[in-house]
Amino acid sequence: MPSRRSILGALGGALLLASSGSFAQAASSPDAAAPLKGLPSPGTSVSATGTVIVELANFHCDRSRRVNDHFGRLKTAAQAAGMDLRFAPVAWKGDSIWPDRVYYATRDLYPAAEELVRETLFDGIQREGMGFEDIAQVMAYLDRRQIAARALDLDGTFSLAKVADRAANDDVLYSEMKAGRLVDLSAATEVPIFLWLKDGEVVKAVSAKPGTDPLDLVQQVQGAISGGAATN
Repeated sequence: MPSRRSILGALGGALLLASSGSFAQAASSPDAAAPLKGLPSPGTSVSATGTVIVELANFHCDRSRRVNDHFGRLKTAAQAAGMDLRFAPVAWKGDSIWPDRVYYATRDLYPAAEELVRETLFDGIQREGMGFEDIAQVMAYLDRRQIAARALDLDGTFSLAKVADRAANDDVLYSEMKAGRLVDLSAATEVPIFLWLKDGEVVKAVSAKPGTDPLDLVQQVQGAISGGAATN
């Protein structure tokens, strides 16, 4: 299982791809040391309690895929507790960053279709061995899987072309940088990592340990959710 250092190493490489002056300035500013402030959070809305659970995961990680099979169950439990559960992929060194960017672009533009695209990306990488070396490969695969037609049933405005345009835009790199910083703050060495965020602070964390069965991790997270809103 790749280490936290390799995840952050990949993040650093991604930041070098930023082309806009505003992004370069943000990434090099003192505030970048605490990017929970001033940068978009993973997700699209504020939960009823103000607490958001962010699952940091990796599309190439088998445990992340197996935990993702229970995402709907955890999200339902979180919503029942007045919280929201959000998925935030992080690529590590050697991984293509394009699946992450396409996911973030989909979530930003068409949140109703994010689950469909997320599961399709997991399938492409882990079940079909897709490398997704560039954005054209990702979009061709989504097209082959008829994602555009299927997503239109979830959001009548869905457009793969618009997803591709946003994925190539520097805006999605803010989400990548934020997720990478959350990995750093968690000090975890394995993914998935579940972080409870409130008022820009990490107030609770549940992470995988070496050898942990994915279902055990799911049960840990569900138990932590059932215990109520996270507190220090």
